[in-house]
Amino acid sequence: MTGSTRNDSRFISPPIDLPLEFVFDFHYKENPNHSAFTYPTKDDKRLRTCTYKEFIPAVHRAGQAISNSIGLQRSKSTAVFPVVVVILKTDTVTYMTVLAGLLRAGYTAFPISPRFSPIVVAHLLKESRPVAIVVDTTTKDLANQALTGSTDGYKPLLCELPPFSVLYSKDDTYISLPRHDRKPEDISIITHSSSSSAIFPKVISWSSSAVTHHGEIKGMVALQHAVSGANEEPDMPVHQLAGQILGCFALELFHSFGMAMFFMTIRRGCVMGVMDPAEPTSILPADMNDVFQCFERTQPDFLMSNARAVELWAEDPKKVLALSNSPTKIFYGGRFLNKGVGNSLVRYGVKLCSSYGGTECGPITILPHFQGEDWEYWTVYPRPDINFISRGDGLAELIVVPTDEPNYLGATNTTWKGKPAYNPGDLFFPHPTKPHTYKMFGRSADQILLATGESINPVEIAVESELIRHSLISNAIMFGHSRFKVGVVIEPVWMQGSVQANNMSEKIFIDEIWPAIQEINLTSPSYANISRNMIIVADSKKPISISAKGLPRRPVVWLHYQDEIDALYVADLRVPR
Repeated sequence: MTGSTRNDSRFISPPIDLPLEFVFDFHYKENPNHSAFTYPTKDDKRLRTCTYKEFIPAVHRAGQAISNSIGLQRSKSTAVFPVVVVILKTDTVTYMTVLAGLLRAGYTAFPISPRFSPIVVAHLLKESRPVAIVVDTTTKDLANQALTGSTDGYKPLLCELPPFSVLYSKDDTYISLPRHDRKPEDISIITHSSSSSAIFPKVISWSSSAVTHHGEIKGMVALQHAVSGANEEPDMPVHQLAGQILGCFALELFHSFGMAMFFMTIRRGCVMGVMDPAEPTSILPADMNDVFQCFERTQPDFLMSNARAVELWAEDPKKVLALSNSPTKIFYGGRFLNKGVGNSLVRYGVKLCSSYGGTECGPITILPHFQGEDWEYWTVYPRPDINFISRGDGLAELIVVPTDEPNYLGATNTTWKGKPAYNPGDLFFPHPTKPHTYKMFGRSADQILLATGESINPVEIAVESELIRHSLISNAIMFGHSRFKVGVVIEPVWMQGSVQANNMSEKIFIDEIWPAIQEINLTSPSYANISRNMIIVADSKKPISISAKGLPRRPVVWLHYQDEIDALYVADLRVPR
Protein backbone atom coordinates (compact mmCIF):
# COMPACT_ATOMS: atom_id res chain seq x y z
CA MET A 1 0.00 0.00 0.00
CA THR A 2 1.29 3.45 -0.86
CA GLY A 3 0.82 6.89 0.60
CA SER A 4 -1.08 9.28 -1.62
CA THR A 5 -3.82 11.84 -1.88
CA ARG A 6 -6.70 11.83 -4.35
CA ASN A 7 -5.87 10.16 -7.63
CA ASP A 8 -6.11 12.37 -10.72
CA SER A 9 -4.08 10.41 -13.27
CA ARG A 10 -5.47 9.61 -16.71
CA PHE A 11 -7.81 6.63 -16.57
CA ILE A 12 -8.34 4.43 -19.62
CA SER A 13 -11.84 2.93 -19.62
CA PRO A 14 -12.08 -0.80 -20.38
CA PRO A 15 -14.02 -1.96 -23.47
CA ILE A 16 -17.72 -2.03 -22.68
CA ASP A 17 -18.06 -5.69 -23.69
CA LEU A 18 -15.04 -6.91 -21.70
CA PRO A 19 -16.22 -9.26 -18.89
CA LEU A 20 -15.54 -7.94 -15.40
CA GLU A 21 -13.07 -10.70 -14.51
CA PHE A 22 -10.80 -9.62 -17.37
CA VAL A 23 -11.16 -5.93 -16.62
CA PHE A 24 -8.81 -6.64 -13.70
CA ASP A 25 -6.00 -7.62 -16.07
CA PHE A 26 -6.84 -4.68 -18.32
CA HIS A 27 -6.26 -2.26 -15.44
CA TYR A 28 -2.99 -3.95 -14.49
CA LYS A 29 -1.72 -3.22 -17.98
CA GLU A 30 -3.42 0.11 -18.82
CA ASN A 31 -4.04 1.73 -15.41
CA PRO A 32 -1.38 0.30 -13.06
CA ASN A 33 -0.98 3.52 -11.03
CA HIS A 34 -4.68 4.33 -10.77
CA SER A 35 -6.01 3.95 -7.22
CA ALA A 36 -8.48 1.17 -6.55
CA PHE A 37 -8.94 1.86 -2.81
CA THR A 38 -8.10 4.62 -0.38
CA TYR A 39 -8.36 4.74 3.40
CA PRO A 40 -7.23 6.80 6.40
CA THR A 41 -4.81 5.34 8.94
CA LYS A 42 -4.26 6.16 12.60
CA ASP A 43 -0.54 6.87 12.26
CA ASP A 44 -0.57 8.93 9.07
CA LYS A 45 -2.48 12.11 8.26
CA ARG A 46 -2.40 11.29 4.57
CA LEU A 47 -4.77 8.87 2.87
CA ARG A 48 -3.24 5.52 1.99
CA THR A 49 -4.05 4.01 -1.38
CA CYS A 50 -3.93 0.67 -3.11
CA THR A 51 -3.27 0.91 -6.85
CA TYR A 52 -4.25 -1.60 -9.49
CA LYS A 53 -0.59 -2.59 -9.64
CA GLU A 54 -1.03 -3.87 -6.07
CA PHE A 55 -4.67 -4.99 -6.22
CA ILE A 56 -4.57 -7.20 -9.32
CA PRO A 57 -1.71 -9.49 -8.14
CA ALA A 58 -3.69 -9.99 -4.92
CA VAL A 59 -6.73 -10.95 -7.00
CA HIS A 60 -4.73 -13.64 -8.80
CA ARG A 61 -3.23 -14.88 -5.51
CA ALA A 62 -6.70 -15.20 -3.98
CA GLY A 63 -8.04 -17.17 -6.96
CA GLN A 64 -4.96 -19.38 -7.01
CA ALA A 65 -5.07 -20.09 -3.26
CA ILE A 66 -8.76 -21.08 -3.36
CA SER A 67 -8.24 -23.22 -6.49
CA ASN A 68 -5.38 -25.03 -4.74
CA SER A 69 -7.55 -25.64 -1.67
CA ILE A 70 -10.39 -27.03 -3.77
CA GLY A 71 -8.05 -29.04 -5.95
CA LEU A 72 -9.41 -27.61 -9.18
CA GLN A 73 -7.49 -25.68 -11.79
CA ARG A 74 -9.55 -23.81 -14.34
CA SER A 75 -8.61 -23.55 -18.03
CA LYS A 76 -10.03 -21.98 -21.16
CA SER A 77 -11.40 -25.33 -22.27
CA THR A 78 -13.42 -25.80 -19.08
CA ALA A 79 -17.09 -25.22 -19.84
CA VAL A 80 -18.43 -25.53 -16.27
CA PHE A 81 -18.10 -22.74 -13.72
CA PRO A 82 -18.48 -24.34 -10.27
CA VAL A 83 -20.20 -22.44 -7.49
CA VAL A 84 -18.10 -21.31 -4.53
CA VAL A 85 -19.95 -19.81 -1.58
CA VAL A 86 -18.35 -17.02 0.46
CA ILE A 87 -19.33 -16.59 4.12
CA LEU A 88 -16.98 -14.10 5.73
CA LYS A 89 -16.77 -11.53 8.49
CA THR A 90 -13.84 -9.52 7.27
CA ASP A 91 -12.87 -6.10 5.92
CA THR A 92 -14.04 -4.72 2.58
CA VAL A 93 -10.64 -4.94 0.85
CA THR A 94 -10.15 -8.62 1.73
CA TYR A 95 -13.72 -9.52 0.82
CA MET A 96 -13.49 -7.74 -2.52
CA THR A 97 -10.16 -9.38 -3.30
CA VAL A 98 -11.58 -12.86 -2.64
CA LEU A 99 -14.68 -12.18 -4.72
CA ALA A 100 -12.59 -10.82 -7.60
CA GLY A 101 -10.21 -13.78 -7.32
CA LEU A 102 -13.07 -16.27 -7.66
CA LEU A 103 -14.39 -14.52 -10.76
CA ARG A 104 -10.96 -14.33 -12.34
CA ALA A 105 -10.34 -18.01 -11.56
CA GLY A 106 -13.51 -18.99 -13.42
CA TYR A 107 -15.82 -19.80 -10.52
CA THR A 108 -19.38 -18.69 -9.87
CA ALA A 109 -19.18 -16.68 -6.65
CA PHE A 110 -22.07 -16.72 -4.17
CA PRO A 111 -21.59 -14.31 -1.23
CA ILE A 112 -23.93 -15.16 1.66
CA SER A 113 -24.70 -12.96 4.64
CA PRO A 114 -22.98 -14.25 7.79
CA ARG A 115 -25.95 -12.94 9.80
CA PHE A 116 -28.28 -15.61 8.45
CA SER A 117 -29.21 -18.51 10.69
CA PRO A 118 -27.84 -22.03 9.98
CA ILE A 119 -31.28 -23.03 8.68
CA VAL A 120 -31.30 -20.22 6.12
CA VAL A 121 -27.70 -20.90 5.07
CA ALA A 122 -28.57 -24.61 4.69
CA HIS A 123 -31.43 -23.64 2.37
CA LEU A 124 -29.13 -21.46 0.24
CA LEU A 125 -26.51 -24.21 0.05
CA LYS A 126 -29.13 -26.72 -1.03
CA GLU A 127 -30.32 -24.35 -3.75
CA SER A 128 -26.85 -23.49 -5.10
CA ARG A 129 -24.90 -26.76 -4.51
CA PRO A 130 -21.42 -25.21 -4.19
CA VAL A 131 -18.21 -27.23 -4.51
CA ALA A 132 -16.66 -25.23 -1.69
CA ILE A 133 -17.34 -22.60 0.98
CA VAL A 134 -14.78 -19.92 1.80
CA VAL A 135 -14.92 -19.23 5.56
CA ASP A 136 -12.90 -17.55 8.28
CA THR A 137 -12.49 -18.43 11.96
CA THR A 138 -15.69 -16.60 12.89
CA THR A 139 -17.95 -18.18 10.24
CA LYS A 140 -16.64 -21.75 10.13
CA ASP A 141 -19.09 -22.92 12.81
CA LEU A 142 -22.01 -21.36 10.92
CA ALA A 143 -21.07 -23.28 7.77
CA ASN A 144 -20.66 -26.55 9.68
CA GLN A 145 -24.02 -26.12 11.42
CA ALA A 146 -25.69 -25.45 8.07
CA LEU A 147 -24.22 -28.66 6.67
CA THR A 148 -25.11 -30.81 9.68
CA GLY A 149 -28.62 -31.59 8.52
CA SER A 150 -27.64 -32.73 5.01
CA THR A 151 -29.13 -36.18 4.33
CA ASP A 152 -28.03 -36.78 0.74
CA GLY A 153 -24.29 -37.09 1.39
CA TYR A 154 -23.62 -33.67 -0.13
CA LYS A 155 -20.84 -31.83 1.69
CA PRO A 156 -18.82 -29.07 0.02
CA LEU A 157 -15.23 -28.43 1.02
CA LEU A 158 -14.54 -25.71 3.58
CA CYS A 159 -11.70 -23.41 2.50
CA GLU A 160 -9.96 -21.12 4.96
CA LEU A 161 -9.70 -17.46 3.98
CA PRO A 162 -6.17 -16.75 2.72
CA PRO A 163 -4.37 -14.36 5.14
CA PHE A 164 -4.15 -10.71 4.13
CA SER A 165 -0.35 -10.92 4.26
CA VAL A 166 -0.45 -13.69 1.64
CA LEU A 167 -2.82 -11.83 -0.66
CA TYR A 168 -0.98 -8.52 -0.40
CA SER A 169 2.58 -9.79 -0.39
CA LYS A 170 5.38 -7.26 -0.69
CA ASP A 171 6.75 -9.42 -3.48
CA ASP A 172 5.43 -8.10 -6.82
CA THR A 173 5.63 -11.51 -8.51
CA TYR A 174 2.54 -13.68 -8.88
CA ILE A 175 1.31 -16.61 -10.95
CA SER A 176 -1.28 -15.41 -13.43
CA LEU A 177 -4.48 -17.43 -13.48
CA PRO A 178 -5.31 -19.04 -16.83
CA ARG A 179 -8.00 -17.38 -18.90
CA HIS A 180 -11.36 -19.05 -19.18
CA ASP A 181 -14.16 -18.70 -21.69
CA ARG A 182 -17.23 -17.63 -19.76
CA LYS A 183 -19.91 -16.67 -22.25
CA PRO A 184 -22.17 -13.62 -21.72
CA GLU A 185 -25.12 -15.84 -20.84
CA ASP A 186 -23.14 -18.00 -18.37
CA ILE A 187 -23.77 -17.41 -14.67
CA SER A 188 -21.05 -15.30 -13.07
CA ILE A 189 -22.42 -14.44 -9.63
CA ILE A 190 -25.25 -15.75 -7.47
CA THR A 191 -26.82 -13.44 -4.93
CA HIS A 192 -29.71 -13.62 -2.52
CA SER A 193 -32.59 -11.36 -1.58
CA SER A 194 -32.83 -9.78 1.86
CA SER A 195 -35.61 -12.16 2.94
CA SER A 196 -37.80 -9.26 4.04
CA SER A 197 -40.99 -10.69 2.53
CA ALA A 198 -40.46 -14.46 2.65
CA ILE A 199 -39.36 -17.19 5.05
CA PHE A 200 -36.26 -17.91 2.98
CA PRO A 201 -34.34 -15.50 0.77
CA LYS A 202 -34.56 -16.00 -2.97
CA VAL A 203 -31.52 -17.25 -4.88
CA ILE A 204 -30.92 -14.99 -7.89
CA SER A 205 -28.34 -15.62 -10.60
CA TRP A 206 -26.50 -12.91 -12.49
CA SER A 207 -25.02 -13.76 -15.87
CA SER A 208 -21.71 -12.36 -17.05
CA SER A 209 -23.62 -9.84 -19.17
CA ALA A 210 -25.68 -8.83 -16.12
CA VAL A 211 -22.51 -8.13 -14.13
CA THR A 212 -21.23 -5.99 -17.01
CA HIS A 213 -24.56 -4.19 -17.27
CA HIS A 214 -24.75 -3.43 -13.54
CA GLY A 215 -21.21 -2.05 -13.59
CA GLU A 216 -21.97 0.27 -16.49
CA ILE A 217 -24.65 1.99 -14.36
CA LYS A 218 -26.73 3.15 -17.29
CA GLY A 219 -29.32 4.54 -14.92
CA MET A 220 -27.03 6.74 -12.83
CA VAL A 221 -26.75 9.74 -15.13
CA ALA A 222 -29.20 12.39 -13.98
CA LEU A 223 -31.07 13.90 -16.89
CA GLN A 224 -30.48 17.41 -15.62
CA HIS A 225 -30.92 18.97 -19.05
CA ALA A 226 -34.50 17.66 -19.04
CA VAL A 227 -35.06 19.40 -15.73
CA SER A 228 -33.07 22.62 -16.00
CA GLY A 229 -32.75 23.20 -19.72
CA ALA A 230 -31.98 21.29 -22.89
CA ASN A 231 -28.58 22.90 -23.37
CA GLU A 232 -27.23 21.98 -19.93
CA GLU A 233 -25.09 18.91 -19.37
CA PRO A 234 -25.75 16.47 -16.52
CA ASP A 235 -23.81 17.43 -13.40
CA MET A 236 -22.11 14.02 -13.11
CA PRO A 237 -21.65 12.34 -16.49
CA VAL A 238 -20.34 8.79 -16.42
CA HIS A 239 -16.97 9.65 -17.93
CA GLN A 240 -16.13 12.02 -15.04
CA LEU A 241 -16.27 9.34 -12.34
CA ALA A 242 -12.66 8.24 -12.75
CA GLY A 243 -10.70 9.34 -9.69
CA GLN A 244 -13.82 10.30 -7.73
CA ILE A 245 -13.77 8.86 -4.21
CA LEU A 246 -16.77 6.70 -3.43
CA GLY A 247 -17.09 6.33 0.34
CA CYS A 248 -18.08 2.70 0.97
CA PHE A 249 -16.78 2.40 4.53
CA ALA A 250 -19.46 -0.07 5.61
CA LEU A 251 -19.84 -1.87 2.26
CA GLU A 252 -21.17 -5.41 2.53
CA LEU A 253 -20.62 -7.37 -0.66
CA PHE A 254 -23.24 -10.02 0.02
CA HIS A 255 -25.85 -7.33 -0.71
CA SER A 256 -26.63 -6.72 -4.38
CA PHE A 257 -26.31 -2.97 -3.75
CA GLY A 258 -22.78 -3.51 -2.42
CA MET A 259 -21.81 -5.67 -5.37
CA ALA A 260 -23.11 -3.04 -7.80
CA MET A 261 -20.81 -0.50 -6.13
CA PHE A 262 -17.90 -2.92 -6.57
CA PHE A 263 -18.69 -3.47 -10.27
CA MET A 264 -19.01 0.28 -10.85
CA THR A 265 -15.69 0.97 -9.13
CA ILE A 266 -13.88 -1.50 -11.37
CA ARG A 267 -15.53 -0.48 -14.62
CA ARG A 268 -15.69 3.29 -14.11
CA GLY A 269 -12.44 4.01 -12.30
CA CYS A 270 -13.93 5.28 -9.06
CA VAL A 271 -11.62 5.15 -6.05
CA MET A 272 -13.37 3.21 -3.31
CA GLY A 273 -13.05 4.73 0.14
CA VAL A 274 -12.78 1.94 2.72
CA MET A 275 -11.74 1.43 6.33
CA ASP A 276 -8.12 0.57 7.11
CA PRO A 277 -7.91 -3.23 6.58
CA ALA A 278 -5.19 -3.42 9.25
CA GLU A 279 -7.59 -2.15 11.94
CA PRO A 280 -10.00 -4.47 13.82
CA THR A 281 -12.71 -1.81 13.42
CA SER A 282 -12.78 -2.58 9.68
CA ILE A 283 -14.38 -5.98 10.28
CA LEU A 284 -17.94 -5.74 9.06
CA PRO A 285 -20.54 -4.87 10.15
CA ALA A 286 -18.81 -1.63 11.09
CA ASP A 287 -19.71 0.71 13.91
CA MET A 288 -21.40 3.82 12.48
CA ASN A 289 -19.22 6.12 14.59
CA ASP A 290 -16.10 4.56 13.04
CA VAL A 291 -17.67 4.95 9.62
CA PHE A 292 -18.30 8.63 10.29
CA GLN A 293 -14.69 9.17 11.35
CA CYS A 294 -13.55 7.66 8.05
CA PHE A 295 -15.91 9.99 6.21
CA GLU A 296 -14.50 13.04 8.00
CA ARG A 297 -10.89 12.11 7.23
CA THR A 298 -11.48 10.98 3.65
CA GLN A 299 -14.03 13.60 2.51
CA PRO A 300 -15.24 11.44 -0.39
CA ASP A 301 -17.15 12.81 -3.36
CA PHE A 302 -19.97 10.37 -2.58
CA LEU A 303 -20.84 8.57 0.65
CA MET A 304 -22.81 5.36 0.44
CA SER A 305 -24.88 4.84 3.56
CA ASN A 306 -28.06 3.26 4.83
CA ALA A 307 -31.08 5.12 6.12
CA ARG A 308 -30.60 4.00 9.72
CA ALA A 309 -27.03 5.35 9.85
CA VAL A 310 -28.17 8.72 8.51
CA GLU A 311 -30.91 8.85 11.14
CA LEU A 312 -28.39 8.09 13.89
CA TRP A 313 -25.95 10.74 12.67
CA ALA A 314 -28.79 13.26 12.54
CA GLU A 315 -29.17 12.96 16.33
CA ASP A 316 -25.68 14.42 16.87
CA PRO A 317 -25.44 18.19 16.15
CA LYS A 318 -21.67 17.93 15.61
CA LYS A 319 -22.13 15.27 12.95
CA VAL A 320 -24.88 17.27 11.27
CA LEU A 321 -22.53 20.28 11.16
CA ALA A 322 -19.75 18.14 9.64
CA LEU A 323 -22.11 16.77 7.01
CA SER A 324 -23.49 20.20 6.13
CA ASN A 325 -20.00 21.69 5.77
CA SER A 326 -18.90 18.90 3.43
CA PRO A 327 -19.41 18.90 -0.36
CA THR A 328 -19.99 15.14 -0.17
CA LYS A 329 -23.24 13.79 -1.63
CA ILE A 330 -24.75 11.20 0.69
CA PHE A 331 -26.87 8.57 -1.00
CA TYR A 332 -28.85 5.76 0.53
CA GLY A 333 -31.18 2.98 -0.56
CA GLY A 334 -32.89 -0.16 0.63
CA ARG A 335 -35.48 1.40 2.94
CA PHE A 336 -37.28 4.65 3.64
CA LEU A 337 -35.46 7.43 5.46
CA ASN A 338 -37.53 9.25 8.06
CA LYS A 339 -38.98 12.21 6.19
CA GLY A 340 -38.61 14.61 9.10
CA VAL A 341 -34.95 13.69 9.50
CA GLY A 342 -34.29 14.09 5.79
CA ASN A 343 -36.03 17.45 5.60
CA SER A 344 -34.07 18.72 8.59
CA LEU A 345 -30.72 17.58 7.20
CA VAL A 346 -31.36 19.18 3.83
CA ARG A 347 -32.38 22.45 5.49
CA TYR A 348 -29.03 22.39 7.29
CA GLY A 349 -27.27 22.01 3.95
CA VAL A 350 -26.64 18.25 3.83
CA LYS A 351 -26.61 16.94 0.25
CA LEU A 352 -28.88 13.94 0.74
CA CYS A 353 -29.84 11.73 -2.23
CA SER A 354 -32.03 8.68 -2.64
CA SER A 355 -31.22 5.80 -5.00
CA TYR A 356 -33.15 2.81 -6.28
CA GLY A 357 -32.48 -0.64 -7.68
CA GLY A 358 -33.30 -4.29 -7.22
CA THR A 359 -31.50 -7.59 -6.90
CA GLU A 360 -33.41 -8.97 -9.88
CA CYS A 361 -32.88 -6.00 -12.20
CA GLY A 362 -29.77 -4.24 -10.89
CA PRO A 363 -29.36 -0.51 -10.22
CA ILE A 364 -31.91 1.81 -11.77
CA THR A 365 -30.24 4.91 -10.39
CA ILE A 366 -27.24 4.60 -8.11
CA LEU A 367 -25.42 7.95 -7.96
CA PRO A 368 -28.24 10.45 -8.41
CA HIS A 369 -27.67 14.18 -8.39
CA PHE A 370 -28.76 16.26 -5.41
CA GLN A 371 -32.41 17.29 -5.73
CA GLY A 372 -32.45 19.83 -2.88
CA GLU A 373 -35.77 19.80 -1.02
CA ASP A 374 -36.84 16.99 -3.38
CA TRP A 375 -34.20 14.73 -1.80
CA GLU A 376 -36.53 11.72 -1.84
CA TYR A 377 -36.67 11.87 -5.65
CA TRP A 378 -34.21 10.55 -8.23
CA THR A 379 -34.03 11.23 -11.95
CA VAL A 380 -33.74 8.29 -14.32
CA TYR A 381 -31.79 8.68 -17.53
CA PRO A 382 -34.23 7.67 -20.32
CA ARG A 383 -33.51 4.09 -21.33
CA PRO A 384 -35.48 1.78 -23.61
CA ASP A 385 -35.36 -0.98 -20.98
CA ILE A 386 -36.90 1.14 -18.20
CA ASN A 387 -40.64 1.79 -18.43
CA PHE A 388 -42.63 3.67 -15.81
CA ILE A 389 -46.29 2.88 -16.42
CA SER A 390 -48.99 5.12 -14.98
CA ARG A 391 -51.69 3.32 -13.02
CA GLY A 392 -54.19 6.12 -13.45
CA ASP A 393 -54.26 6.97 -9.74
CA GLY A 394 -51.23 9.25 -9.63
CA LEU A 395 -48.76 6.40 -9.16
CA ALA A 396 -46.56 4.49 -11.57
CA GLU A 397 -45.27 0.93 -11.75
CA LEU A 398 -41.88 -0.04 -13.12
CA ILE A 399 -41.41 -2.61 -15.87
CA VAL A 400 -37.82 -3.55 -16.71
CA VAL A 401 -37.49 -5.20 -20.12
CA PRO A 402 -33.98 -5.53 -21.57
CA THR A 403 -33.68 -4.72 -25.25
CA ASP A 404 -30.34 -6.49 -25.74
CA GLU A 405 -29.49 -10.17 -25.69
CA PRO A 406 -28.68 -11.93 -23.53
CA ASN A 407 -31.26 -10.73 -21.05
CA TYR A 408 -29.51 -9.23 -17.99
CA LEU A 409 -32.42 -9.83 -15.62
CA GLY A 410 -31.88 -12.14 -12.67
CA ALA A 411 -35.57 -13.05 -12.65
CA THR A 412 -38.69 -12.40 -14.70
CA ASN A 413 -42.29 -12.27 -13.52
CA THR A 414 -44.17 -10.68 -16.40
CA THR A 415 -43.98 -9.89 -20.10
CA TRP A 416 -43.91 -6.54 -21.87
CA LYS A 417 -44.72 -6.33 -25.55
CA GLY A 418 -44.02 -10.03 -25.90
CA LYS A 419 -40.64 -9.95 -24.12
CA PRO A 420 -39.69 -11.38 -20.71
CA ALA A 421 -39.73 -8.57 -18.15
CA TYR A 422 -39.58 -7.85 -14.46
CA ASN A 423 -41.93 -5.84 -12.25
CA PRO A 424 -40.37 -5.24 -8.81
CA GLY A 425 -43.81 -4.71 -7.29
CA ASP A 426 -42.98 -1.20 -6.11
CA LEU A 427 -45.01 1.93 -6.64
CA PHE A 428 -43.53 5.30 -7.57
CA PHE A 429 -44.70 8.87 -7.30
CA PRO A 430 -43.76 11.00 -10.33
CA HIS A 431 -42.46 14.46 -9.52
CA PRO A 432 -45.15 17.04 -10.33
CA THR A 433 -42.84 19.26 -12.41
CA LYS A 434 -39.55 17.45 -13.08
CA PRO A 435 -39.69 14.94 -15.96
CA HIS A 436 -38.21 11.45 -15.53
CA THR A 437 -38.08 12.03 -11.79
CA TYR A 438 -39.65 9.69 -9.21
CA LYS A 439 -39.67 8.76 -5.58
CA MET A 440 -40.43 5.44 -3.96
CA PHE A 441 -44.00 5.29 -2.70
CA GLY A 442 -44.36 1.76 -1.42
CA ARG A 443 -45.32 -1.68 -2.56
CA SER A 444 -48.10 -2.33 -5.03
CA ALA A 445 -50.05 -3.97 -2.24
CA ASP A 446 -50.62 -0.43 -0.89
CA GLN A 447 -48.60 -1.07 2.20
CA ILE A 448 -47.80 1.81 4.49
CA LEU A 449 -44.16 1.43 5.57
CA LEU A 450 -43.69 2.84 9.06
CA ALA A 451 -40.39 4.17 10.39
CA THR A 452 -40.50 1.35 12.95
CA GLY A 453 -40.16 -1.23 10.17
CA GLU A 454 -43.76 -2.48 10.29
CA SER A 455 -45.78 -2.42 7.09
CA ILE A 456 -49.51 -1.84 6.88
CA ASN A 457 -51.80 -2.79 4.05
CA PRO A 458 -54.92 -0.66 4.59
CA VAL A 459 -56.96 -2.97 2.41
CA GLU A 460 -55.92 -6.08 4.31
CA ILE A 461 -56.58 -4.75 7.81
CA ALA A 462 -59.84 -3.19 6.59
CA VAL A 463 -59.58 -0.01 8.67
CA GLU A 464 -60.73 2.19 5.80
CA SER A 465 -63.50 -0.12 4.64
CA GLU A 466 -64.83 -0.40 8.19
CA LEU A 467 -64.73 3.35 8.68
CA ILE A 468 -66.80 4.11 5.56
CA ARG A 469 -69.55 1.83 6.91
CA HIS A 470 -70.28 4.54 9.47
CA SER A 471 -73.26 6.68 8.52
CA LEU A 472 -71.30 9.92 8.91
CA ILE A 473 -68.28 8.88 6.84
CA SER A 474 -68.08 8.82 3.05
CA ASN A 475 -64.36 8.13 2.60
CA ALA A 476 -61.23 7.48 4.65
CA ILE A 477 -57.55 7.32 3.73
CA MET A 478 -54.84 6.16 6.11
CA PHE A 479 -51.37 7.74 6.10
CA GLY A 480 -48.09 7.22 7.91
CA HIS A 481 -45.32 6.47 5.39
CA SER A 482 -41.92 6.79 7.12
CA ARG A 483 -43.63 7.87 10.35
CA PHE A 484 -43.80 6.13 13.72
CA LYS A 485 -47.59 5.93 13.86
CA VAL A 486 -50.52 6.04 11.47
CA GLY A 487 -53.32 8.53 11.03
CA VAL A 488 -56.37 8.92 8.86
CA VAL A 489 -58.04 11.56 6.68
CA ILE A 490 -61.81 11.20 7.08
CA GLU A 491 -64.33 12.77 4.74
CA PRO A 492 -67.74 13.53 6.32
CA VAL A 493 -70.69 12.23 4.37
CA TRP A 494 -72.13 15.73 3.89
CA MET A 495 -69.19 16.62 1.65
CA GLN A 496 -70.92 14.50 -1.00
CA GLY A 497 -73.27 16.57 -3.13
CA SER A 498 -76.22 14.24 -2.49
CA VAL A 499 -76.25 14.96 1.24
CA GLN A 500 -77.29 18.26 2.73
CA ALA A 501 -74.46 20.22 4.42
CA ASN A 502 -74.18 19.72 8.16
CA ASN A 503 -73.15 22.39 10.64
CA MET A 504 -71.67 19.83 13.03
CA SER A 505 -68.34 21.05 14.45
CA GLU A 506 -65.16 19.07 13.91
CA LYS A 507 -64.97 18.13 17.61
CA ILE A 508 -68.56 16.87 17.70
CA PHE A 509 -67.99 14.97 14.46
CA ILE A 510 -64.96 13.17 15.94
CA ASP A 511 -66.92 12.51 19.14
CA GLU A 512 -69.62 10.82 17.04
CA ILE A 513 -67.27 8.56 15.10
CA TRP A 514 -64.76 7.85 17.89
CA PRO A 515 -66.59 4.78 19.34
CA ALA A 516 -66.46 3.17 15.88
CA ILE A 517 -62.71 3.85 15.64
CA GLN A 518 -62.18 2.32 19.09
CA GLU A 519 -63.95 -0.84 17.96
CA ILE A 520 -61.83 -1.02 14.81
CA ASN A 521 -58.67 -0.58 16.90
CA LEU A 522 -59.59 -3.66 18.95
CA THR A 523 -59.33 -5.90 15.89
CA SER A 524 -56.36 -4.17 14.24
CA PRO A 525 -52.63 -4.69 14.91
CA SER A 526 -51.44 -2.28 17.60
CA TYR A 527 -49.15 -0.46 15.16
CA ALA A 528 -52.19 0.22 12.92
CA ASN A 529 -54.33 1.74 15.69
CA ILE A 530 -55.73 5.23 15.09
CA SER A 531 -55.21 7.72 17.91
CA ARG A 532 -57.75 10.48 18.42
CA ASN A 533 -55.10 13.14 17.84
CA MET A 534 -54.14 11.54 14.49
CA ILE A 535 -57.45 12.24 12.75
CA ILE A 536 -57.79 14.85 10.00
CA VAL A 537 -61.31 15.86 9.01
CA ALA A 538 -61.30 16.56 5.29
CA ASP A 539 -61.69 20.14 4.15
CA SER A 540 -64.67 20.83 1.89
CA LYS A 541 -62.26 22.67 -0.42
CA LYS A 542 -60.13 19.52 -0.73
CA PRO A 543 -62.48 16.54 -1.11
CA ILE A 544 -60.95 13.09 -1.37
CA SER A 545 -60.12 12.57 -5.04
CA ILE A 546 -61.76 9.57 -6.73
CA SER A 547 -60.40 7.80 -9.83
CA ALA A 548 -62.43 6.78 -12.88
CA LYS A 549 -62.72 3.33 -11.33
CA GLY A 550 -64.38 4.79 -8.24
CA LEU A 551 -61.38 4.29 -5.99
CA PRO A 552 -59.83 6.96 -3.76
CA ARG A 553 -56.60 8.32 -5.26
CA ARG A 554 -54.44 7.72 -2.21
CA PRO A 555 -51.25 9.56 -3.32
CA VAL A 556 -53.23 12.60 -4.45
CA VAL A 557 -54.94 12.80 -1.06
CA TRP A 558 -51.60 12.53 0.71
CA LEU A 559 -50.18 15.28 -1.46
CA HIS A 560 -53.21 17.56 -0.92
CA TYR A 561 -53.05 17.07 2.84
CA GLN A 562 -49.27 17.07 3.22
CA ASP A 563 -49.24 20.28 5.27
CA GLU A 564 -51.97 19.07 7.62
CA ILE A 565 -50.26 15.68 8.00
CA ASP A 566 -46.90 17.28 8.80
CA ALA A 567 -48.51 19.63 11.32
CA LEU A 568 -50.27 16.70 12.98
CA TYR A 569 -46.99 14.85 13.56
CA VAL A 570 -45.29 17.99 14.87
CA ALA A 571 -48.13 18.48 17.34
CA ASP A 572 -47.98 14.81 18.33
CA LEU A 573 -44.31 15.18 19.30
CA ARG A 574 -45.32 17.86 21.82
CA VAL A 575 -47.90 15.68 23.55
CA PRO A 576 -46.63 14.70 27.05
CA ARG A 577 -45.88 10.98 27.30
